[in-house]
Amino acid sequence: MTIAIIILFICNIILCILYARKCTELKQYIENQQKENYIKLQNAEQLMFTEQNKRATTLRHDMKNIFIALGVFMENQNYERVKNIIDETIHVTLARPDYVNSVDETVNKILNYKMFQAKQAGVSLCPELLLTDEIKIDSEDLSIILGIVIDNGIEYLTSSKLEPESKKLSVSMRYDFGMLHIIISNPVTAELKIPSDFILPSAKYSGKKGYGISYLKKIVKKQEGILHIDCKDHKFVYDISLPDKKS
Repeated sequence: MTIAIIILFICNIILCILYARKCTELKQYIENQQKENYIKLQNAEQLMFTEQNKRATTLRHDMKNIFIALGVFMENQNYERVKNIIDETIHVTLARPDYVNSVDETVNKILNYKMFQAKQAGVSLCPELLLTDEIKIDSEDLSIILGIVIDNGIEYLTSSKLEPESKKLSVSMRYDFGMLHIIISNPVTAELKIPSDFILPSAKYSGKKGYGISYLKKIVKKQEGILHIDCKDHKFVYDISLPDKKS
């Protein structure tokens, strides 16, 4: 009888271990799938702006010819033609959305799409960039970090009761001396107490606010960076520091 109980006890322990291992493997599989799907989505969305960026480059090149034409017509005192050229150029320029044109192409693609996405949601995305060189951090990880944080900000501002002119999402990025510093912030209607794990209650996403925060923490940790989330003076702030990718 005692031997049978011991065997049963051992079997239960083994089953528990196998079950826990299976749960861990399943969780890792789901996270990997989420990462792959998010990357695919980001890449697909960013491709939408590739052609528009090319058009913007073409327009910059055309400006030289426009100024030459203006000079010729000014010398000939053809002011009506000068006025028409200026009006046409202003119309074409203002009809285009704002563009981010930093030294880092990955950042340009991500932020240009997010600006378009935010505008569609009635949110103003305000980038402020100081990048002295191309960012030497894994582009997929950077895409996920910016995507998660910006999407959370857009989601909150879209559903908030803030006045339309107050729905602004600020994105500050500074990259120098091998360190990328990202600060992304948005106004909030009420002060929020930030728990130590940064996971806030919400009716959406199974009781979690900030979809992807746990994964964001993993990516930042993987990059040996620092993540800090705070809320004060009615402003919700993500503060992220990432060192250069180790060679």
